[in-house]
Parts: sequence; structure tokens; C-alpha cells
Amino acid sequence: MDFSNITLQTSEGIATITLNQPERRNALSWEMAKEIAAAIQEVKRNPEIRVLVLTGNGKAFCAGGDVKSMAEGMEKPLFESRDMILEYYKTALAVKEVEIPTIASINGHAIGAGLTLALACDMRIAAQEAKLGATFLQIGLHPGMGTTYFLPRLVGTARACELIFTARVIEAEEAERIGLVNRVVPAKNLAEETRKLAEEIAAGPYLAMKMAKKSIYRGAVCDLESVLDFESYAQAACTQTEDLKEGISAFIQKRRPEFKGR
Repeated sequence: MDFSNITLQTSEGIATITLNQPERRNALSWEMAKEIAAAIQEVKRNPEIRVLVLTGNGKAFCAGGDVKSMAEGMEKPLFESRDMILEYYKTALAVKEVEIPTIASINGHAIGAGLTLALACDMRIAAQEAKLGATFLQIGLHPGMGTTYFLPRLVGTARACELIFTARVIEAEEAERIGLVNRVVPAKNLAEETRKLAEEIAAGPYLAMKMAKKSIYRGAVCDLESVLDFESYAQAACTQTEDLKEGISAFIQKRRPEFKGR
């Protein structure tokens, strides 16, 4: 599929979706949202992809929702507006439901819906110059795109309340300190550091990685007995793979395993 608002590149098991409207600070329009979801479907259909990276082109990761699109929604009746909004939200859901590990490489401002796109990923690496904010209330808008789902789970309820109620934009270092991002690196090193992490993960055992991701998120909403039940199934499934045999052999031989995803 040809894209006009994003780019999709794949290399050595790593797919990178880049928001590509730098002149608009990668504001998330309806069209961009649909293209992100479509690109994710392409990634899902490619069994060679092991890691998905989401980033932005230019000075911003994503400066929030497209205000023009919001204005168009305001002109519609309540439930028609709600249906449009739900379609828009499918972008965050699509990112969240990717079975392989996902990394947000936050090259600049991640504001409002842009922040939520980053939160929907499993991990976040931010450039030192990046700023992050759940700024919805600043314009009189309820948080959206799953902000009230993702944010408390990452930073806790009280801190999420503070960030949402004040609509405060924070520096990358504070975001790292409160657990909003995994690490902060100089802007010039962001792509390299993101790639290193992606390559490290992509070299891992494919089935075990996918099932571990599923188990981590199930564990957040299930009781221990349910988690143990799923883990027992997942470990049993891994016993049927060549990767486990390779991992055990490598451990015994004191060498690095070479997983093949089988």
C-alpha cells in the first residue's frame, strides 16, 4: 500500500513506521490514523518482522490530534461524532494489539494523542529534547485515545491525575524519572540506540517473545491462578520449538544462542 502521511520500512526483522508530516509536526489526522492502522496490518502479515518501531520525522514525534479534524467532528450530531472518534481511536488499539514487541522512538514533542501513541507501545526511548504531555484538558477536551487506560498503568493513579488535570508538559528527564519512558538519550543517538534495542529483541526466540508479551499484559488484569495457567500453556508450547533446543544447547556449550524463530 502507498502511504502519503507515513512511511513503512523493514530491515532485518525490524519494521519502522515513521509519521511523515513534519511541516504539521506530525499532527494525527484521520488520514494519518488510518494509514498507521493499515501499516500495522502489513506488519502483521509479514512473519519475518520481529519488532515494530514507531517514530516521527522532523522536530516532533506527534504534536497531538489534528485540530481541523476535531473542528469537523464538533459540527456533527453527538453519536455521529462519537462514531468518528471511535474510528480514530482504533489507531491506539492497533498499536496495542501488535503481538510482537513495539518501541516508540520519541524524537520530539509527544503531546495529547501523540503521547498516547507512544504509551500504546511496549517501550519508549526519548531524545533529551523531547517533551511529553497529556494536554487534553488544556482545550476543554476529555482525554482520549486510551490515555486514561495507559497513563495510570505506567506512572500510577495519583501521578496520572496530576498530569491530566494540570495538562502539564514535562521534560524527557522527568518522564524517565516517573517511568513514563524507559530511557533518555541525546537526540543524535536516538535512532542508533533505538536500533540497538530493536536488534537485541529481534534476535530473541520468536514464539517465546510473543507469548511473553501476551502473558505480561494478561498478568495486569488476571489473578495469579489465571496467569499460572497461561504460563504453563506457553512454556509447554515452547518445548515444541527448535529455538528452545538451540537455547539449551547454547547454554550448555557456553555460547550465544542463534534463534531461528522456529
